[in-house]
This record gives sequence, structure tokens and C-alpha cells, in this order.
Amino acid sequence: MLTDTKIDRLRKPDKYPKLHADRDGLYLKHSPTGRKTWVYRTRKGGRWTVTKIGNYPTLKTATARGRLAQLLEQTQVAPLTREVVNEYWEQRIERKYKNHKNVSVYANRLRDAFGNKPIDQLTTRELADDLKNYAKDAPVAANRCLAFWKLIFKFAVGSGYLNSPPLTDTTAADIGGPESKREVTLTDDEIAALWRSEHPHAHLLRGLLLTGCRISELQAARHTDIDGDTLHIPITKTRRPHWVHITPELRDQFGDFNGRLFDAVSPTAVQARLRRQKSRWTPHDLRRTFATITARTHPPQIINKCLNHVLPGMLSVYNQHDYSEERRQASRDVAAYVKKVIHDQPE
Repeated sequence: MLTDTKIDRLRKPDKYPKLHADRDGLYLKHSPTGRKTWVYRTRKGGRWTVTKIGNYPTLKTATARGRLAQLLEQTQVAPLTREVVNEYWEQRIERKYKNHKNVSVYANRLRDAFGNKPIDQLTTRELADDLKNYAKDAPVAANRCLAFWKLIFKFAVGSGYLNSPPLTDTTAADIGGPESKREVTLTDDEIAALWRSEHPHAHLLRGLLLTGCRISELQAARHTDIDGDTLHIPITKTRRPHWVHITPELRDQFGDFNGRLFDAVSPTAVQARLRRQKSRWTPHDLRRTFATITARTHPPQIINKCLNHVLPGMLSVYNQHDYSEERRQASRDVAAYVKKVIHDQPE
């Protein structure tokens, strides 16, 4: 911190003005001419803004601090939380990503619970309590929500709306608990039960098993994405182009929901519905089951291609073969396996 004595002893800069920090964003700007000016510097929207407070020695150090305190009191309060969420959404999400379904759930939760509160008044306690309530029904989703909220608060600090973000020291262990790696695949009985199911999302779930797609990928698929017996996947997690072969069994699952093949509800809503029915498996386990069935008759590189994964190691650089026919055959083999399971299982 500066004192009047320190300021009086300062040497004039040679060529360029020099800033001497005091506290709370208060600086003394010392020009090569010898002029000394008090300024307030703050970072907002990624840019520095400078406000003049007065000149030294007209304003001594204590007086300059008092003037700054008055200025800060008159300064507009921090924006509402929903305004910051909206700004983050426009700058970081909407411009960069096509699929917003999952993160929109997390953004809406923050808006609904705390949207009308200035963002600098949010406390870690109230945010963590809300996430813990979320975790009672959806622990994994609550952990994802925690990570997304942290990104918003980090953005708020960078934009000058916050000095320090809440939830900095809050971890998934505090909210939904640690997550273990899943190894669940559906049994033949569970596959047969899925084909008999009248679950409102049964067609989508059966489609996931027949294609190995991620749930968001199939939910985004439209009738216009179909080219003969090929379904082009318009939106993928990795942003790599992808397609799947349409078997007769897969085509039977298609509907028409305003041009979409499947009802486009939130993926977390589908998962929550399964959880309420005490299901042992999740939608993503259908993708693992597809890979496991495919592994019975096809090598790993075909499975990776069917799942739109990058081939391991240097194969991803040198092996650019599409394995088109092998992938089509893998889809037919999975459909054939499912047909046999359904035929062999009693009603």
C-alpha cells in the first residue's frame, strides 16, 4: 500500500507513465512530466477500464481511498445471475455447440433457483445445498451441473462481475459422490424385455442398442438425414462425421416427431424415467451392449468405427479406411442377435 511519504519519494519515470498499486483497484499514475493522478482500474468483459479519482497532492492517500469508497458505493450493483447466465450462454455455448440439451438443463436450474439474485450475493452454501437436493434423484447429473456452474462463475470473474467465484473448493464428492466406471451390459432377458416394453421412450432405447449411438445423436436425427439405408448423424459429441446402417429392425423404430425420428426429450429425462422404474441399466449401457455384441464377430477397429471413436495410436493417422461394408455387416449382426434373443425368449 502507498503512503504520502512513499509517493513524495517516487522518481519520475523516464519515458512512459508508471502505475503504483495501492489497494482495491486504486492506483497512482505517475507521468514522465511528474504529474501524479489517482485512478481506479477494473476488468470487465475481458478489458480494463480506468476511472480518474483526482490528482496528488490535491488528494492525499487517505482522501483518495475515501473518494474510491464513495465511487464504489455509487457504482451499479452486480448484474443478476440470470443475466450472467444468458451472457455466458450466448458467448460460450450458443456460438460453439450445436447440441445444447444437457447443459440447458443445468443453465435453467441456475436461472430458476437464483436468477433474480445479484451474482455477487450468491453463497457457496446455498448453491451447494441446491446441488445436493438435485443429487438425491440424479447424482451424476448433479456432478455435471456443478462443473457447468463453475464455468459460469469463472466467466463472471473474468468479466469483472465477481472478485472470487463460489463453489471453488466444492467437489463432486461433496455433491453427488464419486463416480465409478460402469461395466453394465444388458442380458438377453433384458434385451427381450426392452423389445416387449411399452416404455414411452422404448423406440429410442431400441434404436440405441441397434446403432451404438449416443442418445443425443439419435434424438437429433431427422428424416432428412436418411439416404437409402444410411442414417447420417448430424450432431456428434466429437464433431466428427458419422453414419449408421439402417437395418429393417432399426427402421421399425422410427417415428415422426416434427421431422425427427424420435421424440426429442432431454436425455436426463429418459434416464430419470428408467431410474424410477428401477432399471439396472442406463441409455449409455445400450451403447456398451452394442459394442459387446459386435465384438463376438468383429475386431476392435470395426467396433471403434461403429462407435465413431478414433483408432488407437498411430492407426488414427495412417489407417484412413472407412470399413464401410464391415460396419454395415456389424449392424446386421447386432440386429440378427436381437432377433434371435427375442425369438428364444418366452413371452
